[in-house]
Amino acid sequence: VHIMLLFHRDELSRSNARMKMFRPAKGNAMPGTTPPPDRNTKKPKFVPPPKACDAHCHIFGPADKFPYDPEAAYHPPDSTFEDICKLHAILGIERAVIVHASCHGADMRATLDGIARSNGRFRGTAIIDDTCTTADFDRMHEGGIRGVRFNFVKHLGGRPDFALFHKTVDRLKALGWHLILHLDANDIVE
Repeated sequence: VHIMLLFHRDELSRSNARMKMFRPAKGNAMPGTTPPPDRNTKKPKFVPPPKACDAHCHIFGPADKFPYDPEAAYHPPDSTFEDICKLHAILGIERAVIVHASCHGADMRATLDGIARSNGRFRGTAIIDDTCTTADFDRMHEGGIRGVRFNFVKHLGGRPDFALFHKTVDRLKALGWHLILHLDANDIVE
């Protein structure tokens, strides 16, 4: 199993005010929101090499086709497959890894749809729950998923169930997938 670590340095490089966008207001059951993406990206002077890869991007929605998880910590504005393709065309990016967004929960349809529509240019990572079966893993593998991400970050719900975590590590070994640990930097010492 390949292990990748993704750290948030929220109090160092991202203001706490930005992280609060993910959290609902106290006493509010509605998910938090995030600002919309910048739709006015300009073509950079830098030209990336052929087959350049965006190693971490998301597809959000569209919510009317791929609804957000009602239990998610945030519900972002839609940023669809078409949007990411337009951004990549402007930046000169040919390939991508779609990191399944936690706002979709374990419903992998948005990510799998994007991979399928990419004509082989995209792969992806999954978020799973305890209902994920061997057949689900096989379906995801056929659909281009090559890793599972576990969110340990507080603003996305904290630590996952460790029984599921250990069971998943064993499954990933057989598939040759990556294990992605999404951590807050200040939690690494705990």
